[in-house]
Amino acid sequence: LWNLSTGECTNTLEGHSTLVHSVAFNPHNPNQLASASEDETVKLWDLRNTIGALATLYSRPTASTP
Repeated sequence: LWNLSTGECTNTLEGHSTLVHSVAFNPHNPNQLASASEDETVKLWDLRNTIGALATLYSRPTASTP
């Protein structure tokens, strides 16, 4: 997380095992965000408690198409 005024890194959210490709803030609660990773998970975070993700959503295996 970056402070836009100072450019300083204020915190790091750790939990994904590979690259994060997308981050989206909750438009109704600026303290909550979701991050999507190449590890096929989406993690939900609360910026007031950065010890760990609130929840992790896992992708389901898809059926292969012939």
